[in-house]
Amino acid sequence: MKDCKIRSTEADKIQNVYKINGEDVDFSAVNKTAWDYKSYEFWQLKYGPPQKFGRKIAEKPDFLLEKYSEFFESLENKSLINICGSNGKLAVACACKGAEVTVVDISEDGKRYAEELAQAAGTKIIYDSVDFLLYNSSEKYDIAFSYIGVLHYFSSINDFFKKVSLLVKDGGYYILSDFHPFLKIMFSEKERSEGDYFDST
Repeated sequence: MKDCKIRSTEADKIQNVYKINGEDVDFSAVNKTAWDYKSYEFWQLKYGPPQKFGRKIAEKPDFLLEKYSEFFESLENKSLINICGSNGKLAVACACKGAEVTVVDISEDGKRYAEELAQAAGTKIIYDSVDFLLYNSSEKYDIAFSYIGVLHYFSSINDFFKKVSLLVKDGGYYILSDFHPFLKIMFSEKERSEGDYFDST
């Protein structure tokens, strides 16, 4: 695979295009199809119906945010963008703590689950179903946040972080919690937590 690039079409629509075997492939469309295949059903099997799970989050949002407590202790009136926020569980937890939350994720199924989750929790989130690299907004946020398996979906980490930098206010910050997909296959959770994602050795 090579020649990955973000480019404009004649219709002035930006596309995330990969050239594979000489053919242009719209990778945003490919990813969207994959992430919308029975994702809603999967989240229900993993976490239960969003109506029930949402009420649980509303009662105790910190149980989902414990790992990030030093960053999310005070979220009242903070603007937060959850990049590749998937089913929205952490976005809803942050909203329950007073943050104004926007989720950007390509999945319509994720959006459906997340919005039902927010409604059950008695809060609101904005969920934009779009490839993050193609997300177009003039808004800047106090906090950008992504977690658990995001970076390996992007062919260019440089492009990813450039996009993040455009969305964070001066004095704001980005929280990244991730793992390398290879480590998930080969090593235990403890060994993964002690590793360095960016180690090239």
